[in-house]
Amino acid sequence: MANIAIMGSGAFGTALAILCQRCGHQVSVWSRSPAELQKSGDFLCHKKLPNIEISEEITFSTDLSCVADSELLILALPSFAIRENCRKIRELISPETILLCAAKGLEKGTFKDFVTVIEEELPNNPCVALSGPSFAAEIAKGIPTTVVAASRNREAADRVQDLLMDKTLRIYVSDDVIGVELGGALKNSIAVCSGICDGLL
Repeated sequence: MANIAIMGSGAFGTALAILCQRCGHQVSVWSRSPAELQKSGDFLCHKKLPNIEISEEITFSTDLSCVADSELLILALPSFAIRENCRKIRELISPETILLCAAKGLEKGTFKDFVTVIEEELPNNPCVALSGPSFAAEIAKGIPTTVVAASRNREAADRVQDLLMDKTLRIYVSDDVIGVELGGALKNSIAVCSGICDGLL
């Protein structure tokens, strides 16, 4: 069992929390404002993940100190908030904490990929990018899904694979950080253009 913290309580961050807890880990979720949780019958769920039960063992907090002492810290934040929040946690986490970035896209203005952004702000921590054709609801429900964990630090990527892969989530490891990040950033644009072309036929 590992101590895993997640920054971001949106649909994807919450789905990853459900996954981590299902894998037997101790899970804390931080967000700047209270998570959008609600009662659905006898159990708790997220407003954007209706009818998917959230274990009471998952802790939700607005206190940033909940990320301290985590072996794995998942950044499931909006892209514009990555750099700012990395600066906020600089004094809270140890150099051994693995940072897993679930944000997709490029930083506005610099057009840098987010592993590069994180490494600039937290150079002492190993960083891994998580990307793939995955949807929050599918991960939360345990529907078979495949993703890639990419890092310049192979040991960190292997550890992410060990911690998060279960019978429904297959994680492949790669050292092609730029390729994986650009694939995640550009896939929606390619899909839209493909749809337009298909509609013109």
